[in-house]
Amino acid sequence: MATGNTLTPLLEPQKLAQQLSGKMLIDGALTPAISGKTFPVVNPSTGKQIAEAAFGEKADVDAAVASAAKAQGPWAKLTARQRGKAVADCGRLLNEHVEELGRLVALETGKALRTESRV
Repeated sequence: MATGNTLTPLLEPQKLAQQLSGKMLIDGALTPAISGKTFPVVNPSTGKQIAEAAFGEKADVDAAVASAAKAQGPWAKLTARQRGKAVADCGRLLNEHVEELGRLVALETGKALRTESRV
């Protein structure tokens, strides 16, 4: 989870699900839906609600598209090497959080962590 400018793994999937509950990622920030609407995220293996997901609507899509359009200009000005480094950095960051993401996927989908969620 984000702490300042760094990310530290949070290996308690229920706690992570609650921190992400009701939010979506737009313009680099976790924000609630503009309408404030959410819907339940249920672990299918237990039937228990683990979090809420933000219910994105047209205004949220418009905000996400505007953010992407704003980012396109600076991204296009990067050299191929700089873009490649940015993509590689993203891959490295995902790899650093693979256990955290796997546990969250297991909680959300009800699938086994060892055989389904870490793959």
